[in-house]
Amino acid sequence: MANTPVNIRILQRKLYLRSKLNSELRFYSLYDKLSRLDILEEAYRRCKANKGGAGIDGITFSYLEQQKKVVALLKEIQTQLQQKNYRPSPVK
Repeated sequence: MANTPVNIRILQRKLYLRSKLNSELRFYSLYDKLSRLDILEEAYRRCKANKGGAGIDGITFSYLEQQKKVVALLKEIQTQLQQKNYRPSPVK
């Protein structure tokens, strides 16, 4: 098991239990959960740990960290998710 922060494990557990209690339940909107900064930071950490490569724009983890742009990128993604206009970069 990954070293997932406690607050994220609590959210995961709540979503899991809610889905198990009602198999008909559909999670139509997860934007509010995905746009939490702690969730985005954990996703970034896991992608980096998996040695994720640069995207189509060629930006790497090391570049983001050297330029101190990690927080700015995550906040930009958070804003786009909250406004429901996030579009991921196309895959090469």
